[in-house]
Amino acid sequence: MKHRIKSSSGFISIFWTGLKALLNLPIYWISLIVPKKEYLWVFGAWFGERYSDNSKYLFEYVNSHHPEIKAYWLSNSKDVVSLVRSKGYKSLNTKSLKGYLISIKAKYAFLTSSIRDINPYTIGGTQIIQLWHGIPLKKIFFDDAITFGRMPVWEKIMLMIFPFYKKNYDYSKHYFVVNSLKEKEIISSAFNMPKERILITGSPRLDSMVLNKENVPIIQNIRKLKEKKQIVALYAPTHRQQGINRTTFLHEDLERLQHILKSKNINLFINLHFYHKERENEAVFSNIHFMKNTEIEGDIYVVLNEFDVLITDYSSIYFDFLIMDKPIIFYPYDLEEYTKKDRKFYFSYDEVTPGPKVQSLSEMAEMIYKQYHEDLYKRERERIRNTFLNFIDGNNSERLCVEILEGQLG
Repeated sequence: MKHRIKSSSGFISIFWTGLKALLNLPIYWISLIVPKKEYLWVFGAWFGERYSDNSKYLFEYVNSHHPEIKAYWLSNSKDVVSLVRSKGYKSLNTKSLKGYLISIKAKYAFLTSSIRDINPYTIGGTQIIQLWHGIPLKKIFFDDAITFGRMPVWEKIMLMIFPFYKKNYDYSKHYFVVNSLKEKEIISSAFNMPKERILITGSPRLDSMVLNKENVPIIQNIRKLKEKKQIVALYAPTHRQQGINRTTFLHEDLERLQHILKSKNINLFINLHFYHKERENEAVFSNIHFMKNTEIEGDIYVVLNEFDVLITDYSSIYFDFLIMDKPIIFYPYDLEEYTKKDRKFYFSYDEVTPGPKVQSLSEMAEMIYKQYHEDLYKRERERIRNTFLNFIDGNNSERLCVEILEGQLG
């Protein structure tokens, strides 16, 4: 019975997706001929559900430094729209009438994930600029034979029928923003993109690492811990199986972790990937803090530069953290399984991960203390930083704006 209900629900979802696409097809054809306004730009992130990542930081920069541009944040979430408006910026519900009208006239659209970040039905004549959401360690898109190869049949049919869905896979007329020549080579392969449409201007979210963000409440909590001579570390794991498999912490493991952390004056903040956020029933420990979306407005970059040490597994967040030249610890406890069931890597894992490797939470805690007091990987971090990050000056957003406003995109 459960299986039948689940299958029925899936069929209904597919039906409504197809029906919406069919009803919006005339909108797409109209969008091909509507004149675009050069200084009307739209932004979105993570399927229209979040206010975060590269789009967010470019959006805020444009609002602060380029008043000639009318910038709108598009979202399917009422909470996100309210949040953006509370900051004094323009934001619209993606599927509202005004959302459609603005989208259809916008010259440029900025994404971090896919065309579903904005309104996919209105982008017929819009120039798409993909900002993406991290330097690829894991294979992505066409290079990813494990995850990308699992596209359902119904989605393949949609791609054949609806031209706006094709834009999510055909990047030949998009632009893509990267941080280095090395990343440019990866993106060209992963998205089958002409290299001349890949811009090495640097990711806008990296600019946030040098910004003063006093208005974020959790920052004050972190700084108070530092004033008490506490080491403050961040554990930021990636997701498994596109969020299907949960990141589970056993209570007894957390108890052992808490004991070590407390004895060494360490506070560990855990930021789960947003696919997993709010799914765990975490026990309360004095030195372990599971971060909530509300504390950071759904964006870890508002506080990333505050941490003394970063711990991750296969998340690209460590490339960004290299800007701070602080210790990084890697926790690849399921490396073999991950590369078989989730993603393979573009590089040998050990060659591009400049830090010690640990295999348990207890070992992680001990290593945080050791690396904080005896950082042995500075030279390795410098090597990786020089390879993957051309720009760490806080001017990435401006570089991209100059490319666009001076007509360099063609």
